[in-house]
Amino acid sequence: MDILNNILPVTKAHDFVGQSMSYTYFRIILNTAGVIGFVLGYIKEDFNYTIGIVLVATLAACLICVPPWPCFHSHPLPWKDSETLKIQDQHQHQHQNKHQQQETKPNTNNPKKKKPKT
Repeated sequence: MDILNNILPVTKAHDFVGQSMSYTYFRIILNTAGVIGFVLGYIKEDFNYTIGIVLVATLAACLICVPPWPCFHSHPLPWKDSETLKIQDQHQHQHQNKHQQQETKPNTNNPKKKKPKT
């Protein structure tokens, strides 16, 4: 595996956009090969052409779509540092506590009493 990493500049994994692209390429390659293989096998009247074309296309699609090529990692997610998340969580927790305390305080203002309807 180290040899492969030295030869190819692969990244760790596909991002969400890369997964979608990879899936789309895989479907296009296999569907196109299936149609071409079917038509060629029908014309030649030999099912071996169909099977051969689909198998070669499957191998090609796996080589194109499965490895984490850099083109499939062009939209990385912006991960936040764990320390930043802890600080944000503390601020949010303090902010929520302030609002809860304000809501539970009794109203000390003397609003005008409503006159009962007679």
